[in-house]
Parts: sequence; C-alpha cells; structure tokens
Amino acid sequence: MGIGGLFTPLLVLASLVGASSALSSDAEAAVITRRQMASSPEGWEYKPAIKEGKIPNRRLRDAYTALQAWKKAMSSDPYGVTENWVGPNVCDYKGVFCEQALDNPCQTVVAGIDLNHADISGYIPAEFGLLADLALLHLNSNRFRGFIPGTFTNLRLLHELDISNNRFAGPFPAVLEKLPGLKYLDVRFNDFEGELPCSLFHKDLDALFLNNNKFTKIPDNFGESPVSVVVLAHNNIEGHIPRSTGNMSRTLNEIIFSHNKMSGAIPGEIGRLKELRVLDISSNSFMGNLPKSMRDLRSLEHFDISGNKLKGTIPSGICNLPKLKHFAFGHNSFHDTSEHCGPSEQKSDASRVSGKCSAESCQRAPRKIHHERPITVATTYPPAPAPAPTPTPSPPQTDYLRTSLWRGMAPRRTCQSLFLFVRFRCAQN
Repeated sequence: MGIGGLFTPLLVLASLVGASSALSSDAEAAVITRRQMASSPEGWEYKPAIKEGKIPNRRLRDAYTALQAWKKAMSSDPYGVTENWVGPNVCDYKGVFCEQALDNPCQTVVAGIDLNHADISGYIPAEFGLLADLALLHLNSNRFRGFIPGTFTNLRLLHELDISNNRFAGPFPAVLEKLPGLKYLDVRFNDFEGELPCSLFHKDLDALFLNNNKFTKIPDNFGESPVSVVVLAHNNIEGHIPRSTGNMSRTLNEIIFSHNKMSGAIPGEIGRLKELRVLDISSNSFMGNLPKSMRDLRSLEHFDISGNKLKGTIPSGICNLPKLKHFAFGHNSFHDTSEHCGPSEQKSDASRVSGKCSAESCQRAPRKIHHERPITVATTYPPAPAPAPTPTPSPPQTDYLRTSLWRGMAPRRTCQSLFLFVRFRCAQN
C-alpha cells in the first residue's frame, strides 16, 4: 500500500505483535509527556554525530537530525520499521520519501513520511520541525502519545496529515491551525477533547476527519469551511447544527454528526446543500419536524436520521429524491410516513408507527417508486459499531464504509500535489 494508504479502503490489521510492550497506563503516558516537554521547543538540542560532508546538503542534514531524534523518542517498534534508520542516507530509510526541492531542483529533500500501521509507540520530538520540506505525513495506527510539538509551525509545505488511531490527547492542537498548506487533516481515533476552535473552519481544507475523540462543541462559524468531507461522529458534541452549515453548498459532499449529544431542530438551511451526497445525524437528540427544504437535496444518496426525537411526518419529496439509495429513519416519533418511504408496497398500520416496521414487512423487498429506481429504506436502528480494540489497529469498520468518505479522499482531489513523488501514489489508483 505504501504512500497511497489514504486512497485505498481502510484495512483492519489481523494481528499485532509486541502488544505486551504497549504503554497503556496513565503513569506511563505521564512519563512520555514529561519527556516530550523536557525537550527544547526551539533549540533542537539533540545533535547526532555525523561527519561533515557525509550528507550532501543542509536540508538533508536537518532531516537526519530530526529523524534520529524521533527514533530516539520511540520506545517500541515491534515490526522493526525503523531498524534501517542508521547512517546519513535518510532517503534510504524505510517509510521516508525524498524528492527535488520545490525551490531548488538541484537539492534533494525529505518530502514524505509514511509509517502507517507500524504500531510504533513514543512521542514526536521538537526536532521534527526541522523537516521543513515535508508535504505528506502518515502516522495512522501507531501508539504515539503526548501532544503535537509547536515546532510543527515550520512545516509550511505540509499538505496531508494523518495522525489517526494513535493516543494523542489534550485540546485540539493549535499548531495545526497555523499550517498554511494543509488540505487533508485526519485526527480520528485519538483522545483529543474540548471545543473545536473557530480558526479551524477558516482553513482552506478539503477533508476533515475528527471522529472518535472527545470533542464537545463545534463553533457557529462551522459553515465557513470549504471542506468537501467532514466527519464528527462518535464525540461528545452538544448543541445544535449551526445554521451556517447552509453556506457550504458549493463544496460539501459528505457530513456525519452521528453518535453525539446534539439536540435542537434541524435547520432549514440544510436544504441549500445541493452537492451533498451523505448526511448522517443518527444517534443524537434532534427534535421537531424534518424541514421541507430537505426535499431540495437532489444529490443525496445516503440519509440517516435514525435514533433521534424527531416527530411529525416525513415530507414525501424526500423519498423521491433522484439519487437516494439508503434512508434510515427508525427510532423516532414519526406518526406517519410517505407512501414512498415504507419498507414494502403494502404496509400495515403498525409498520408506520414511530418509524418502525414489523418483522414480516421489513423482510420484504423494497418497492420501486415512480422513477423505477430501487431505494433501501431502513426503519430499524443499526447497532453502534464496536469500539476500537486495544492495542490500536486500523479504525474498526462501521456502516460508514458504505460511503465514499471512508474509502478515501473526495472526488475533487487530483494527482497534482507538491512533490513528484505523489505520481507514484497516483499510479497505484
């Protein structure tokens, strides 16, 4: 898979060796945090010995210093991924990718690092900021702890950052808001907590994965973000859907708020999201009626409102949406459903109460509505996905794997990127 991990389906690791070395206790986590804080955020005191002239340019010397400091900060590498991180030839290090510098084609620099699924434990040292030419950093499914060092502000070319499925903690890393080139950000399956900052939604991001953390609030300027994909599922988010969400009509393709503590009415501004394909607000406490403006979501394919406190009727136009393939509305208090939203052509009265259906009617084949397109209507409430196992493998597969957002980047993404090495990834897709 290599550097193309973000563009391929998520894989659950069958087994993880070296599990006994996992740092699992709070005391051990505190030790790592103290070690990380003890390193200077500005001075980069760690300077490995290397003979002058062994490394061809200053940028590679800086990369050597950063990678050696990082290796020293690793407490466990059960698969031996960094065993060959020895000597001055950093471009030969496993998981490290070099290319010509953007501003000087005569110089070679470290442009990408991919350590996905390595199960490495440790922390990221301050010296990491010396990797100033880094455009891509993939650290999915490891056991890194602590915080993101402030020296990340030097990574001004960073385009893709995936630190998902680790053990980072604390508030959302403020340093990530200061990366001007960042387009893809994935921090899911960590222990980040607290309110999400307003400045995050001013960034020119294309995809934002924040799910399976402990975030508690999203700001009112949420809709100012230009993202095409945003996932906030499985957090502790309270409050309502910001009305500003309707301002994302030009870019937003997929949005997931499921499994939070959100409440209030669904804003009518949602109907302005003409490009929206996936909308999942299941397992919250939303109340009131579905806004009629939802009949304007002409691009919608996957729609899940199950497990809320919604009432009234389902506007008939929703099930007539031209691209709708899956609609789940169970475990609400709908007293009636549209004739096109039932699980079978002949529904009993019981099947229409509270968005539920009888076992018999649920087993019948879905009917075809007037445009002869089959639609799957789920009136039963799907079980919550299993929590991420320990030690941390890839994020567990959930119902969202049926949607394109869990299969990789948004369709607007192209193979044009900051460095030529991206061509190798594009060739694999």
